[in-house]
Amino acid sequence: MTRLIQLTGLGTLMLISISLVAASEMTISIDNYSVKPGNTVTAPIRINDTVMLGGGVINFTYDPTVVHVTDVLHGDLCFSFKYKINNGSGWMCANALDVDGLSGNVTFAYIDLTAVGDDGDTSPLNIASANIFDTGYVTMAYTVNNGSFTILSRDLVVTKKSPNRGSVWGIRPTTSHIPWQTPALVTQAQAQP
Repeated sequence: MTRLIQLTGLGTLMLISISLVAASEMTISIDNYSVKPGNTVTAPIRINDTVMLGGGVINFTYDPTVVHVTDVLHGDLCFSFKYKINNGSGWMCANALDVDGLSGNVTFAYIDLTAVGDDGDTSPLNIASANIFDTGYVTMAYTVNNGSFTILSRDLVVTKKSPNRGSVWGIRPTTSHIPWQTPALVTQAQAQP
């Protein structure tokens, strides 16, 4: 009987350890984006490596002189979704629930980010805080991978010096020039000595 209790206790400790390892690996992330002035990109906020995700609240911040959040759409959590945007202060808060629980890689929300700043401006995209919980409303541990938002320059010009001719090829947004040479055709009669 003592041996059975010891094995049961050991098995329980192993399950708790596995649960803690899985929970500590969960990551909330947003990627890096580069867009043209005035353009919009849809950026998912992802929760990766989750087990039985029941819902959560995510606070997201950014530089409002560079980028605005223009819309927020629900991701994979299906039961409830609410959000609030404040482009004056540069934050967005969203909460979502899913009563069945989701595991694996989950998209929490899709955020439309619109460039409002000047060429070359960059803003951090930060998961400022989050309260993520499982289907039993137990808070889950997580790490964060923040992203960035960069506005591309309108007059980006790439030049490359030709190794053969010493000339410069210019690649501009509206035109490009690449020198082409037509290869000489060699017939079978010409190829024989």
